[in-house]
Amino acid sequence: MNGLQSLILLLLSYCSCRTIEAPKTQPALLIVSYDGFKQDYLNWNITPNLEQFREMGTSAEFLKPVFPTTTMVNHFSIATGLYPENHSVLGKANYDSKLHRQLKYSYELFHYDESIVPIWTANELAGGHSGCMMWSGSNFEFKGKNCTFTMKLDKSVSFKERVDIVMGWFTHKETPANLVMMYIEQPDSDAHKFGPDSLQAMEKVSEVDNLAGYIQRKLVEYQLENRINVIHLSDHGMVGVGKSNIIDLTQFLKNGTYQMYGSSPVFQVVPIDHDVEQEIFTDLTKAAQQNGHFKVYNQENLPTRWHANNARRMGPIIAVADINYGFHDLYRYPNTTVHGVHGYDNAEPAMNAFFMAKGPLIASGKRLSTVNNIDLYNLFCLILTIECRQNDGSNNPSIWNELFVNVNNDENERSNYIPFHS
Repeated sequence: MNGLQSLILLLLSYCSCRTIEAPKTQPALLIVSYDGFKQDYLNWNITPNLEQFREMGTSAEFLKPVFPTTTMVNHFSIATGLYPENHSVLGKANYDSKLHRQLKYSYELFHYDESIVPIWTANELAGGHSGCMMWSGSNFEFKGKNCTFTMKLDKSVSFKERVDIVMGWFTHKETPANLVMMYIEQPDSDAHKFGPDSLQAMEKVSEVDNLAGYIQRKLVEYQLENRINVIHLSDHGMVGVGKSNIIDLTQFLKNGTYQMYGSSPVFQVVPIDHDVEQEIFTDLTKAAQQNGHFKVYNQENLPTRWHANNARRMGPIIAVADINYGFHDLYRYPNTTVHGVHGYDNAEPAMNAFFMAKGPLIASGKRLSTVNNIDLYNLFCLILTIECRQNDGSNNPSIWNELFVNVNNDENERSNYIPFHS
């Protein structure tokens, strides 16, 4: 049992399984996600603001992403508490075998199952007001509701401008937000172009660290620091892939027999004719054995621990490159010496993300071990004092109460916090 699971269990053991009335002073939550901010960046002595934040609150040794370790997939797992095989956002571009076409960022991509309730929708249904700042999927309606405040991805809006907008959401006179989810596309964007350990990536790491400091100063300026609990996290890590480590999958297959969807290091191979499926799988499997730097799966042998076995949107054949290797799509960037790549097996330490939290409900100076990002949904519900919807997070009682959320042992105080329902 990991630290996060242990935390949730003890708190839930204190709670009754009934819907309760929210406290008079409703707690609020700000979640800030920095795309591609690998956990190792925190050890490079270039993040003083995040380091100070970590020391004053609770943090994890690392945050474990889901597979594939890509942006859209993990942001939706964080928002729903569901594995990709259940929420079915398995990449930013997937072939849907039922619809017989590729799905990119769209309403359809995020609505495979109408029972899915992201945290921003759960909060709205509970009477709260959610602010969704460029978070994947948040600009679509769920259960007939939109976020009270929404801004689609717009990279022309500076990071500080985004924070200023968010502060306006929290302080809105009529519908003040009690939950805001905020997405920052760096350092991922520059790390892809120049490599995760490049000077350009380091400059972006420093920039988002300064942003974390700016957020804290704004909370003080708006007198929100005693109301808002802040979580800083990332979605996945990243590694460098040199030109010599690029594998051209097309050389192993016959032209006109297949289509490929996805991007390095995960490709979905779809035969044009079902009759050649076994032949394609056999050819790719032999090539993988000879090459030694990628693996090939079908629905029968896809690792169950990945929780990505959704036949409709992950399959029928999947090629996955080994860590530090990539596929032929990387040739699109001929002037790039080292490509920044993520999406690999989530058991790879290099794919680890980070997690830290601070605020009026957050214990100071606590350290957790491994935190699985699908468990965060239940934490969000706990902080917001709302009922969690069905999710794949830990069903075990936990000790959030002891090590994370500052709730005293008074029975009346504990009654303000409700358990999740899975």
